[in-house]
Amino acid sequence: MTAPDPNAEYRTLSEAFDHLNAALFAGSLPPVLITYQRERHTVGYYQQSAFASRAESGEGPRLISEIALNPDLFTKRTDAEILSTLAHEMCHLWQATHGKPSRNRYHNAEWAARMLSIGLQPVHSDGRPGLTGQAMTHAIIADGAFDRAARRFLANARLNWQSSQLARSKTTTAVRKRASKTKFTCYGCGLNAWAKSDAALMCAVCEERMWPDSLDDAAGDD
Repeated sequence: MTAPDPNAEYRTLSEAFDHLNAALFAGSLPPVLITYQRERHTVGYYQQSAFASRAESGEGPRLISEIALNPDLFTKRTDAEILSTLAHEMCHLWQATHGKPSRNRYHNAEWAARMLSIGLQPVHSDGRPGLTGQAMTHAIIADGAFDRAARRFLANARLNWQSSQLARSKTTTAVRKRASKTKFTCYGCGLNAWAKSDAALMCAVCEERMWPDSLDDAAGDD
């Protein structure tokens, strides 16, 4: 049996971005670079102006943003669930392009409204009720706009690659080695603390949970 073409994976992701952009955002989103990144604590993230062109024009290098997906967490997820993470991050791209994103990656009411409009239900990663917060995941709304768009796309396409067991093991080992040096931040007052990566810390001043750095969408869902 011939293995799937590895070079086709990013083409499929690019085609998925274009399809969702047209179906859910009226084609209003600018292009991005879509990458696979093993970022701990996340299934995906959006980073504004993450890359610069190597060939500079008279106005300087062109900047382009990044949407990253974590292949370590693909093993128990369907293609539709993986694409829902892409759509989640596209809402961050939409907000950065057309809206007013909050500081420190906070998921605000504008972002939540855009998520609902495309058929994704915002959910706190720790299970608390509410549509906004620092660490948010989501659920696919049955027969919503995303659900229908994803089914149309996946009728003729699929994702073929995920992290190997060896790669996941190396990621887990690396995270464990860094576990005692994880930086946590209170996004209310900016207080920092260091603890094991799975610690649950609260800021006594703001009475808010403190989150690990680089946290966007919580691991285990998105």
